[in-house]
Amino acid sequence: MVAHADDSDTAARLGEEVTALYTNGPAGGGGVRVTTEPVLGVVSSTVHRSAAVPSIDLLGSRS
Repeated sequence: MVAHADDSDTAARLGEEVTALYTNGPAGGGGVRVTTEPVLGVVSSTVHRSAAVPSIDLLGSRS
């Protein structure tokens, strides 16, 4: 489940609802993880192929 909440208390309550559904559901569901993390923003975008120049940098190499 992914949810958006305006404050951490609401996000925690949403996580508790998922836990309740999981523990009262079918056996052997595979585990549940409940965490809340702030997300500043997620933006999908495209870059023109000519702007992406492939390169490899190896740590410790001398040029």
